[in-house]
Amino acid sequence: MTSVYPLFFRRDDYIAGNGFICLVSSTGRVLLSVEEDSVWVYGVIPAAIAATGSTQEAALRDFKDTYITVLQDFAKEASDADAFERQVHAFFDQAADEIEQGWQAARETVRSEGITLEGVAAAREEEYPDGAQVIAIRDAVEVKPSSDPVFAYADYAAAA
Repeated sequence: MTSVYPLFFRRDDYIAGNGFICLVSSTGRVLLSVEEDSVWVYGVIPAAIAATGSTQEAALRDFKDTYITVLQDFAKEASDADAFERQVHAFFDQAADEIEQGWQAARETVRSEGITLEGVAAAREEEYPDGAQVIAIRDAVEVKPSSDPVFAYADYAAAA
């Protein structure tokens, strides 16, 4: 039996490109699908990526790694920070209606049945607005490695 969970994520990543470094602060949504022999993470916002693993932690880690790789590829292709920013925004503007519908249905199930997911904090949708902000770093002295992702379960059971 497959169980699906609507998750939010928030990330801050420093991405280096051709003569630029940008901070990409992003929030988005994914649909976590726990199947009999694997776990899948499907991007809702951004929609263009999916990841898999044998456990929830492995699938979320694979999603994080895939997400960072996509940003790094954009940075390699971009001629400057402005071009990189346009690519990131286009990436976040992509939609997958079927995955969006699955996320919405999973959210309704969470609301009506009070489902929880071990190891993932409950959150409200307004805390995780979809989108990305790209900030060019001009005089970067030190670039810190990407932060670990924050995934939060979309729990609406206690919503007023």
